[in-house]
Amino acid sequence: QTPLAAGPYTFKGVSGNETLIVPKDSGCIARTKSDSGRLQTSLPVTKDRRYGPRGLAEIQGGGPEVTYKSVSGSLKILTSEDDVPQTIHTANPVKVRNPTKVNRMGVLEEIERGEISVEDALDKLNT
Repeated sequence: QTPLAAGPYTFKGVSGNETLIVPKDSGCIARTKSDSGRLQTSLPVTKDRRYGPRGLAEIQGGGPEVTYKSVSGSLKILTSEDDVPQTIHTANPVKVRNPTKVNRMGVLEEIERGEISVEDALDKLNT
């Protein structure tokens, strides 16, 4: 938990997730590098760029730099008011779902019907 003062903040991991709890008016520049993890936040993202495993997001107009490097972990930037947000912002918004079994065939059928993208399907299967 941090007010995101001057920074910069750097976190490194292999497969674990890192969660920052910040005040709801916080802004930052989040730089991520992860083969399969993502940046997740309940705060407004004002800019978002993704280059393969690297990502750069400006959250609420920017601020101190927060860097996260991991093989498969994700960085979550949430507020103390969040109680497991239903929708989180990433390059492509992802819905947080209950940890139940996913109907894999149903997901494939959704792709076939054009209801969801392949990336959204991967999120459903891997989240």
